[in-house]
Amino acid sequence: MQHFQRQAIAIGLGFVTTVLAACGDTTTESGYPQSAIDGFMNGCMSDAGELEYARELCECAIDRIQQDYSFEEYREISQRVEGGEALPEEMLDITAACYSQISQETTGSAYPQQAIDNFIQSCTAGDESRQPVCQCAIDRIQEEFSFEEFIRLDRTVGEGGEPPAEITSIMDACVRGSSTSQ
Repeated sequence: MQHFQRQAIAIGLGFVTTVLAACGDTTTESGYPQSAIDGFMNGCMSDAGELEYARELCECAIDRIQQDYSFEEYREISQRVEGGEALPEEMLDITAACYSQISQETTGSAYPQQAIDNFIQSCTAGDESRQPVCQCAIDRIQEEFSFEEFIRLDRTVGEGGEPPAEITSIMDACVRGSSTSQ
């Protein structure tokens, strides 16, 4: 999940400097050149690959980016990302919010199936006997945390941080519940 977010926006941003040199480019109502929007969409879509609702996700992301950032700010972020800097958390949050919104509209669940599957796969770590504990955990996590909060927690843990106490308690409760039902 985290990988897609970072890459989709980074690739989308990467196309900006390529298309900025376009002469006589049509500027949209938001102040963004159409070529920058098209470049973002092309990069985002190519990275999204087979994601079920990639186009909707990428359109949502560029729409929100245009609302939150002037084109000059967007261009500066693009240049910093191309220079090796990490994407700002706010940009990652935009993608998480779009992912949640599109998933909710498409499937009725704010947690995309891909995120649930990734969690269970990571949680089981190849040991299928852990499936009930992992399913219990993701079910409870979905009850307790918005998808955006879950993504922030995932980023923290992915960057070497400790899982918050709430997640640890959920996991412990699911392990206890699983051991008493056997």
